[in-house]
Amino acid sequence: MARLFVFNIFFFLLPFVAYAGYLLITRGSFRNISEWQIQTIAWLALGGSLLMVAALLYFLQLQPGDAGSTYVPATFEDGKIIPGRLVPNRSDEAPSE
Repeated sequence: MARLFVFNIFFFLLPFVAYAGYLLITRGSFRNISEWQIQTIAWLALGGSLLMVAALLYFLQLQPGDAGSTYVPATFEDGKIIPGRLVPNRSDEAPSE
């Protein structure tokens, strides 16, 4: 959950950081208050919101495993940690007709 929150904050703030970098490169400083007008901040917030939603939708599509798979949690065996994994369900039964 914390990772999702950090990713969302990162993608929301990315346009602000890019604009600050642009100001730093072109004007030598990003601290001039006249460059950060309310209209500019509104556009950056809109862009950050759209980027955040797009990233969220993209990451939601990357869920590993099939719909019928089962999660096996991480275990500790013989002094080693075996990570959690998804295993496909087996159907040992013959299909009924």
